[in-house]
Amino acid sequence: MRLSSQTQTCTNATTVAVNACAAAVKNITASLNSIEAPGTASTSCLSSAANARDIWLKFTATNTTATITVNTAAAKNLCVVAYSFTCVSSLITSTVELGCVDANTATAAQTETLVLTGLTIGVDYLIRVIATTAAGASNTSINVNILSPILNDDPAGAFVLPAVTSACSYTLGSLKSGTQTTCGVANPSCGNYGASSVDTWYSVVVPASGNLFLQTSVASGSIGIASYTGTPCGGLTQIGCSQGSPEGSTTGSPSLYVPGLSPGTTVYIRIWNQNGSSACTFSLCATNLGPCGNAANNDFCSNPASMSPSAGTFSSSTTASGTYSYTPDIPGDLGGGVALCSNGFDHNSWYSFVATATTQTFAINVSATNCASGLSAQIFSVALNTYGCCKTFTSMTASCLQGVTGSNTLTATGLSIGQTYYMMMESFGGSAQACTYTVSGWSASGILPIDLITFYGETKGYVNSINWITSTEKDIDSYVLESSPDGITFEKVSEVKASKNSSLSQKYYQTYDSHPYKELTYYRLREVKEGGISNLSHIISVIGPDFYETIHNLYPNPTNSDLNFDFYSKTNNTLKVELLGYAGDVVYEIQYELSEGNNSIVVPMSSLSKGVYILKVVSEKSGKTTHHKIIKN
Repeated sequence: MRLSSQTQTCTNATTVAVNACAAAVKNITASLNSIEAPGTASTSCLSSAANARDIWLKFTATNTTATITVNTAAAKNLCVVAYSFTCVSSLITSTVELGCVDANTATAAQTETLVLTGLTIGVDYLIRVIATTAAGASNTSINVNILSPILNDDPAGAFVLPAVTSACSYTLGSLKSGTQTTCGVANPSCGNYGASSVDTWYSVVVPASGNLFLQTSVASGSIGIASYTGTPCGGLTQIGCSQGSPEGSTTGSPSLYVPGLSPGTTVYIRIWNQNGSSACTFSLCATNLGPCGNAANNDFCSNPASMSPSAGTFSSSTTASGTYSYTPDIPGDLGGGVALCSNGFDHNSWYSFVATATTQTFAINVSATNCASGLSAQIFSVALNTYGCCKTFTSMTASCLQGVTGSNTLTATGLSIGQTYYMMMESFGGSAQACTYTVSGWSASGILPIDLITFYGETKGYVNSINWITSTEKDIDSYVLESSPDGITFEKVSEVKASKNSSLSQKYYQTYDSHPYKELTYYRLREVKEGGISNLSHIISVIGPDFYETIHNLYPNPTNSDLNFDFYSKTNNTLKVELLGYAGDVVYEIQYELSEGNNSIVVPMSSLSKGVYILKVVSEKSGKTTHHKIIKN
């Protein structure tokens, strides 16, 4: 069977994806395609071959049925034909027509729909689109959609993900042509699951660590993810749900951390498009990493080494705990548009410290011997989600270090006493160099891993739940949880014995602080070894119920320029800010659109007269109002 001269090989036809997010736009032109007489290529329904031109496409069947829709805005008659074919030595040797449709109209905005059945999954099929009119069919633009029911449309048909390791091996999935699950599984408890939502299912076996980190990637739209254990369909129990949380966003690509599971258990994973968001394609992977998707070292913002003021000096290296190439922090990728003075992110490592003054300096000496391109360093204010993952980065260094060697001073300004800040060190220039350095006036702990994979806390009403996961526990006797109101002075909260005889390669711990501070509580772990020697972890913080809807870190006051403060909001919100004269008259007012979490507010006061003012702040959603006395000098 002879086909058009442009499609004599099995690979010449253009591939059209099944269940694609958007239609494939193709063009039928006289110069690229020529039609043969009806019958010589088995076009059983073509109404007329006069002035006709064609184009050849192909698709791979993902189910036994498929619906092919072709439309054009041109006044050209369309004919759509589908074939199975035999391919020998990269040549098409025979074709069998599977279906043909031709409405024999030449009106604008014509649509032809061809439904195919009896397909074999994984096999390629040909599509021939023919355009004809008496005036000629050249330069006919067409849109092609191929839709097919998704196989893993309910938990009984869940696709099995690869074995879980620390590497993220993405599996491509689709929501197009999906339906809502109706086999006895309740709607997910999070996310905007509504009338326009459809879902698809996957399964994965829990690794020896007992922990899963599920990560998605979606180019457009918003999806949700939930995890379940039990028996499909009516015997599933939800164990986790995320529409962006803990990442702090309700849109985009969510991830989900599910710890403390029994190794070997099958977990079912549900992906859906949020109501009002178009169903589309996505990618999904499962790893055994911690809740931030990172390994347990201070190569990541979520696992920084802790620094504190000291009369001594500590030394470290960008390779001691860093990597040879930049790995993004999840969810706040530092390389994703943050204003930096770095150039590439090779060998980055992280430190945290609690500010004891509004300005802090760091004397850093960089060895030129093994750091030819120099070291870069910068200090950030970092917003954390409930799992302690670094969400957003705000630079606190007006002049950071960039590609330096020898003796240097890094200065951070505008700090709030008692707040935790983060410093990143990294080798400059993108080269694989091992930069060693010393920092004077500070001591550090946690440069070498404290055997922690992750350490995080979250508020549970009036108590705080503190959780951590460990890897090796050689000679470890117990873990002592310590708390602090300011990140400086700590006291013991509880002590947990190490489960060193456990068969799990990773161990999950949880304890509670029944008396947290109302606004903010700092925590650290003291790892006690047999014989009494102990090491300290990095410091985390947990926001209390009184921390939201309140002004924090108001500075400078008195001021001769602008006024700054932080405002934590539980949701997207609007904040009304007024400056009142001492007689109660409004001298300045403005509204700020707040995002979930911390918001840094700047109130311009440089044009106001000297005197005493009242700062009035009103949260639109809660109605909570706070007042502060401000002095302009």
